[in-house]
Amino acid sequence: MAFFKIFKNRKIRIVIWTGLAGIISLLAIFLVGLSSANAGKVAYGLSVADLKIGGLTNDLAASVLQNQLDAFTQKKLTIVFQSSTWELTPQELGLSFNSDQALDEASSIGHQSNPLANITDQVITLIARPSLALNFTLDSKKFTAATAKLTKIEQPATNAAFKYNAKNNNLEIIPGEAGQIVNRAQLLTAVIDNFNKPQPQPILLSLSEAPPAVTLNDLTLTANDAQAILDRAPYWLQTADATWKIDKAELADWLSASPAAGDPPQAKITLKENGIKDFLLPLVPSVNREPIDAQLTSEREEIKFVTLAQKGQRLNVARSIAQIQTKILAGERNIALVVDLIEPKISNTNLGDLGVVKLLGRGESNFVGSPTNRKKNIALGAAKLHGLLIKPDEEFSFVQSIGEIDETNGWLPELVIKNNQTLPEFGGGICQVSTTLFRAAVNSGLKITERHPHAYPVKYYNPPGFDATVYPPSPNFRFLNDTANNILLQTKISGTKLIFEVYGTPDGREVKIKGPTITQKNTDGSLKTILTQEIWRDGQKVAENVFRSAYKSADLYPIVTPTPTP
Repeated sequence: MAFFKIFKNRKIRIVIWTGLAGIISLLAIFLVGLSSANAGKVAYGLSVADLKIGGLTNDLAASVLQNQLDAFTQKKLTIVFQSSTWELTPQELGLSFNSDQALDEASSIGHQSNPLANITDQVITLIARPSLALNFTLDSKKFTAATAKLTKIEQPATNAAFKYNAKNNNLEIIPGEAGQIVNRAQLLTAVIDNFNKPQPQPILLSLSEAPPAVTLNDLTLTANDAQAILDRAPYWLQTADATWKIDKAELADWLSASPAAGDPPQAKITLKENGIKDFLLPLVPSVNREPIDAQLTSEREEIKFVTLAQKGQRLNVARSIAQIQTKILAGERNIALVVDLIEPKISNTNLGDLGVVKLLGRGESNFVGSPTNRKKNIALGAAKLHGLLIKPDEEFSFVQSIGEIDETNGWLPELVIKNNQTLPEFGGGICQVSTTLFRAAVNSGLKITERHPHAYPVKYYNPPGFDATVYPPSPNFRFLNDTANNILLQTKISGTKLIFEVYGTPDGREVKIKGPTITQKNTDGSLKTILTQEIWRDGQKVAENVFRSAYKSADLYPIVTPTPTP
């Protein structure tokens, strides 16, 4: 009642209303000012992972956050466990951060379509000063690789396992043991906590108990089923060509159980994938077989098969494991392994589809007198190019197609021309292959895009002027399949002759070869030659390609060591 008596006093009422109006005016001024200050900016008081970005324009906030992220991902963090330390960066741990998502969330606070909601959010943000979480993704493969070095402080859990007792012809159960492993979730949290700290804080690792995935109880619940499977042994794995026996001792190592679940707890008998895989992998070499392409020849302009194609096969380990698991659990003792058939690239049924319908041209050279290593290198090089299919407009590269020339790939040391010398190196004699293919490509009317003559005349490549030297990576021999269809390379060795044949689809071009002709010959054995390839269509010459060769004297390239004894 006293308040109302006071409020009836006119002067007091004026003071009260004036005060309230002043407070409201100040509040309005504050709210208008806050809204104006936040215009086009992240709301004042806001942070991302404790990095203050409130009051910054969106662009500046994005720049500040990204710069901090860039520095953080490269920051070396020290990880400590007892007396051991490791240094890893967030990037090495496989962490990547999405700054856009955090900024979109930050810029939306206090900047929606509802003005009242906006000013409310801005006031709350200013007072409460919230910090948004930093969004990240984890590359699990990188994380696993980076934390692999921590495994030396871990003790993995040991699963309970069955063991075959041959004396009693039954299964025994070996209990599992719990392990101690690094708490990786805690490690990630500690890494993120270092984001906005000027000086990285050491991350103290802790170990967590890791129970075995398969327990004594799991195996106990499935022991009768496991024994029944064991009693049906031996099991037989089969392909069309061979059979392998799975005896009781081997099978016991495969038997396991899924963790018990449900009420009452129920576990299921399983077969270990890794155990089966360990058994299958040694079988791969005896099962796998590469496909064999059909070999062709040409008689009276008609393609004939010298040998028919044969399909290859490859053991499908993953599907075979699944097959074995399913069949054994179903009580079947004879199990067919899954073998995938591999179609040959060139078969007696697909030549027409490939556009290989006729012999386009052939090249030939004679390596008579070559030592043993040179002959073997020639045979290896020819085999690597045999059956090569070159697509329309594809450029063939000899260096790329032949692969690495070294001892591990089967090449033997023989003479090569290098650094103004003739000396033995792995792959000597490979130019017999490039030279013969050059001749076949020229005779087939194909466009030669790179060719180099030898430094001096070599007897194996007579007549001079029709050779092509290679020495990876350069010089190289290259040509273009400028036909509208695939072309197929076929190689064969007849006595001391190497032969390349090019098959494809005729497109009306006629090839005329002039030369090679010796244009200059000197007493020291040096000489110059010219070879011309002419392409004719409908009686008109449409292209002419000239190959000029200048050979120095062989005396300038002395043999450093004698030719290896055949």
